[in-house]
Amino acid sequence: MSVTSDVIELPAIDPPEAADYWEKLLIRGNKARTTELLKKLSYLLLAITQAAAYLNTIRMLIPEYLKLLRKADREAASLMS
Repeated sequence: MSVTSDVIELPAIDPPEAADYWEKLLIRGNKARTTELLKKLSYLLLAITQAAAYLNTIRMLIPEYLKLLRKADREAASLMS
């Protein structure tokens, strides 16, 4: 039986390119703590796209979204311990 890898590698983009992309995706001005968010999303296009879509849909500000991400991280860590 042969095992193959179904892992798809997602390349990160550089921070300035990520910031430009983020600006194009947002419907309304939501720039506070953009750098922190992009770093948290590891500059991955898919993660940036999904975060922008979520923020645009529910009209959430970046600081609130960062709180949700931190909470999810804590919950995931507690499940692993």
